[in-house]
Amino acid sequence: MLREVVIRVLADANVLHSRTLRDWALMLNVETKGELFTMHYTEDILAETIATIRRRHVNLDGTAITLLADRIRTSMTDRIDRYPLRQDSPVKDDKDHHVHAAAVAAGMDMLVTLDNDFLRLADEATDALPYEIICPDDFFVLIDDSDPRATRTTTLKQHGYWTGRGVTNLAVQLRRAGCPGFGERVANHPSPRPLLLTRRRRPSVRGD
Repeated sequence: MLREVVIRVLADANVLHSRTLRDWALMLNVETKGELFTMHYTEDILAETIATIRRRHVNLDGTAITLLADRIRTSMTDRIDRYPLRQDSPVKDDKDHHVHAAAVAAGMDMLVTLDNDFLRLADEATDALPYEIICPDDFFVLIDDSDPRATRTTTLKQHGYWTGRGVTNLAVQLRRAGCPGFGERVANHPSPRPLLLTRRRRPSVRGD
């Protein structure tokens, strides 16, 4: 990934419905300000994301679902609106055909996904595609290679949020989400040092 070329990225629903992967993807997209990559979505992908989150958290407040959907929309670069279904999808599962159609129609450079139907395609199939298929771990490592400042800044923000909630090891979160390589990168970025406050001694006033 070269800084001179802005990479157009489509994030699959299986990336967005993971709290850890979603937060890192969206925060890095905002932090890099479109100078390194742009992240895109479709209403199909967002609907699948929200449906999965709802199945996992049946008691989640409806307001929280609405706010989450809004946050995803506002943190993305753009929405893909026009993507007619195609007959040349490289995966057999017809429920994933809309992902391929959107990637082709919008001229995406990368599809970030955890779907093994995409990730395990034969070389002949991937070579024929106009976009690259990449897992989140490799994608985040590419971002760190290209813009370590963005990773460092996002790491500090993540520390600030999660430390107050009792989570101090971001690398463990990332490993559990399937990103061991990026987790190691994050572990090597400096974490904020605790601020130690010391009380100043007041100067003593002595009488004459």
